[in-house]
Amino acid sequence: MTAPTSSPAGPRAPATQAQLALDRTRFALERTTLSWVRTANSLIIFGFGVYKTFQLETFRAQRGDRLLGARGFAIAMIVIGLIALLLAAVSHVRAMRALRVEYRLLDYRQGESVRSLAGIVSSLLALLGIGGLILAILRQ
Repeated sequence: MTAPTSSPAGPRAPATQAQLALDRTRFALERTTLSWVRTANSLIIFGFGVYKTFQLETFRAQRGDRLLGARGFAIAMIVIGLIALLLAAVSHVRAMRALRVEYRLLDYRQGESVRSLAGIVSSLLALLGIGGLILAILRQ
């Protein structure tokens, strides 16, 4: 076992097995959330791609005989991606809250509550997706 290192705030206590197990659980939760973020990102990007690819078709000829055109399909893909992102964020927040309540999840190195980087990334992606959805809806 190594000796605890010191920091400007003072010496830190070594991590216990329980604290390390909580860290592994929290990191697994972060990885799961980030995999959902990747899936939502793929759906949103696919929606953008379909929208931009078939945007050229609308310049060539307007076809009104389709039930769902390329623009509608693209908007649906973006919406599905945003819904997946929302569901992942809600699930992540609930799981993190349960960990905090059950185990008083604090960063044992600094004594403050642990922040979720996956939550920040999903929020930024949600803003990007909402912006793209607004552009796809408003642009003809």
